[in-house]
Order: sequence, then C-alpha cells, then structure tokens
Amino acid sequence: MSPSRPNVLFLLNDHQAYYGHGLRGGAAPARPCFDRLASGGVVFDRAYSVSPLCTPVRRSMITGLMPHNHGFLTLYLKENAQERDHGILYDLLAARGYDLYYFGKWHTGPGTARDYGCKGFCHPDFGNPYITPEYAQYVKERELPPASFDLEHVLLEPVSPDRPRPGPGYRCEAPHLHPHVTGVMETPAETHESFFLANLAVDALREIAARPRRAPFCMSVHFDGPHAPYLAAPE
Repeated sequence: MSPSRPNVLFLLNDHQAYYGHGLRGGAAPARPCFDRLASGGVVFDRAYSVSPLCTPVRRSMITGLMPHNHGFLTLYLKENAQERDHGILYDLLAARGYDLYYFGKWHTGPGTARDYGCKGFCHPDFGNPYITPEYAQYVKERELPPASFDLEHVLLEPVSPDRPRPGPGYRCEAPHLHPHVTGVMETPAETHESFFLANLAVDALREIAARPRRAPFCMSVHFDGPHAPYLAAPE
C-alpha cells in the first residue's frame, strides 16, 4: 500500500453533540473511550454541523456538498438533487483502488451503501438492526439471546394497541428503532446493536489483515446511537 493511499476507518455516532460541552455549566461527562480515541488521532474541536437533521448531514459527508446543493434538505425529501451526486466519496475511492466496507445505519438517501459498491451490513433508511437476518445470525453464532430490555419510560400518548408498555421483556421488533422509549438491557451487553455492528466490523478487519496482498480500504461504521431509543446495558 502506498503512503499516499492510507487505510481509512470512519466511525460515526448518530445524534451526538460535541462531547466537550459541560452539563449546565458544570464538569463535562466522563468520556474515557472518546479520550482514548482522540489521543491517537486528530480532534476537530471547532467543527460545526451543516444541518440539525440526520440525512442532510450524512449526504454532505459523502458528497462534500452543502444540503442546498445536494438537495436532501429534510430526513426523507429530496428537493433538487441528481440521482447520483457528482464526485460522491465512494466513487472517488473506488476509482483509486480502494476496497469499500460499510456497517450500520444509512439514512443518507435512497438505497444503501451497497448501491455504491460497499461490502458489509447496511440497513436502509432509519432501519432497525434487531430485526435483520444478520442480527439473528450474529446472536445464534455467539449463543446469545436476542436483546431485550426493561422499559422505564414510554414517551408516547396511548394512541394505539401496539404502543410499548413499561416493564420487562421489551424487544425492538418495529420496522424502525422506537425512538420514544428508555430502559435498561436484560440481556448481555454483546446483544446490543452497537456491539453487533462493532463485531461485524472487527471481523472484517481481521479478514482483511489476514490477506497476503491487499488493496487499501475505507471502512465506515455508522452506529444507531446515542440517538434515541435510550436503551443501554446496566454498566
């Protein structure tokens, strides 16, 4: 691999504010994992989002265009963009000999990262990794139960019979991750979607490392959290 073509590992959390902010003027929250990552890389502490919404920001990241140029101005509506943005990131990398991998949430426009030549796991739109065949295979191979949660709060009016109820045994089985609930995991932390995505990415990195000859790679891992629903392991 040429030094001019470094491997790229891109990690994206969803709905996360700049982690340096304090809480009501007090001390910033403990962030040992972020600090460990930052100590071995570069911190952009004066970077600002191009939009408060998910899809416009994600589209800007892969096109280098502002939302009013690429046309994705809301979570779902494409106002004026071409079907395929000129110079999209994955096209540029593929043209330079990169192997492309993508794991996790897309929500960047139509289709998924696979439509741009990426290998891996990617669910379309907002999605729900817990209901995918890949997640079912993941927990089966590791002899784990599907993730379940003890719901503490349901932040919805009781308007439908399928509305989640507070209490144990909740499983995320809706077409989208239900954003209006909070709770604590009853199953091992490894059953959480973040562990699922991270382990898929680690498995792919190990497979790449074992190859005797390999092209440079770009691997994107897009986690669903800390965007709601707020469902975390006890630890």
